[in-house]
Amino acid sequence: DVERSRGLGDVYKRQVINFRGGYNERSGQLFNFVKSFGIPLVYDVDDLVFDASAVDQIDVYRRMTPAEQQEYLSGIRSISRAMKSAEYHTTSTSFLASYIERYTGKDAWVIPFGLNDRQVEIAALTNPPCDSPRFIGYLSGTKTHQKDFAEAAPAVARILKEYDDVYLKVVGFLDTEKLLPGLEDKIVKVDLLNWEDLVLETASLWINLAPFEIDSLFCHAKSQLKFVEAALSRVPTIASPVPSFAESITSGLNGILARTEAEWHQALSTLLDNHDLHEQMSREAHRAALSRFSPQAIGHRLVEVYQDILSLIHI
Repeated sequence: DVERSRGLGDVYKRQVINFRGGYNERSGQLFNFVKSFGIPLVYDVDDLVFDASAVDQIDVYRRMTPAEQQEYLSGIRSISRAMKSAEYHTTSTSFLASYIERYTGKDAWVIPFGLNDRQVEIAALTNPPCDSPRFIGYLSGTKTHQKDFAEAAPAVARILKEYDDVYLKVVGFLDTEKLLPGLEDKIVKVDLLNWEDLVLETASLWINLAPFEIDSLFCHAKSQLKFVEAALSRVPTIASPVPSFAESITSGLNGILARTEAEWHQALSTLLDNHDLHEQMSREAHRAALSRFSPQAIGHRLVEVYQDILSLIHI
């Protein structure tokens, strides 16, 4: 989209964007230099990693040593100072935008995570997953999601015992021996993948899981990316009803929201037993991903937001 690219390039020429960078003496000098020319400084952040009072909401922080916690807090305070040096903020979710506005007293705009052209291209070449065996997928990634998966673990354990042809596929790190004891033969583990291979691996799934600590502010700030990436590969997602997923998923239409063990079990059983619903939900999820999170949609949103910011100042 040449015109979109030109528009975005023109917008970027007139503002400086700091993505999740910290503050030090040199960056402070740079911020002041930028402002001296009347150029707007925009701070972009995609996680709740700027408010030191909220660190007890982060499971991985609670499991750090005191020395590691101090180092982590130092990083958060650095990010916080850099954020407050900016006049404008962009972020990935509406929850974070509201939080940032309360925290800084300044405006924030939402630019959701989206897809890139290569992801769309790869997903278009994939085939639907086979009917047997069927894989429930958890795309964990890093070592920070033990508490998140625990939200769904009891229901997943029941399903693995009830369905002979259903297996759990974990991509990344997860202590399955602790969370799903005695089910080693029903679990397939895949090492961390690059984002291109992840598209292919995701397409092999029958169901994608996106559980989160339901009462954690840190998890409330998370984006709906796990839904979007699975939807691109026509894989329906069952997710905890944290804000971004509740905004993106119409439960029963393009995915399912689940809070309790009974709801997780019911959702899994439904998508395993009802092939027509599974197919319909896969189509609707794919439609949602391409309509709201495609490169074109995100590109238009970028231009809209940064032009909006520019309209508030005079250069």
